[in-house]
Amino acid sequence: MAQPSIPTWFHRFALVQACIAISGVTIWFLVRTEALLAGPPSPDLYANNWGFQLVVFALVWLPLASIATISILVAEVIVLVVLRGARRSFNAP
Repeated sequence: MAQPSIPTWFHRFALVQACIAISGVTIWFLVRTEALLAGPPSPDLYANNWGFQLVVFALVWLPLASIATISILVAEVIVLVVLRGARRSFNAP
C-alpha cells in the first residue's frame, strides 16, 4: 500500500506561512526595541543599543520563532497525511 504523500502545493504554502511568521516576529521585535530604547535608559548600559538588541534577537527570539513555526508546520503535515490516508481508506473498495 502506498504511503500518503504531501501535496505539492503544501511546500509553497508552508514557505509563505513561515515567511509571514518570521516577518511578524521581526516587526514585533523592531517596534518593541524602538520603544525600549526610546525610554529612559536601564541600569545595564550595554543593553541600551541596537547592536546588543539585535544579538539577543538573533540568539533568542529568532530561533524560538523558527522552532515554533516548524512545530506548527510539522503538526499540519501530520494532520494532512493522516486525513489523506483516512480519506483514501474510506474511499477504497
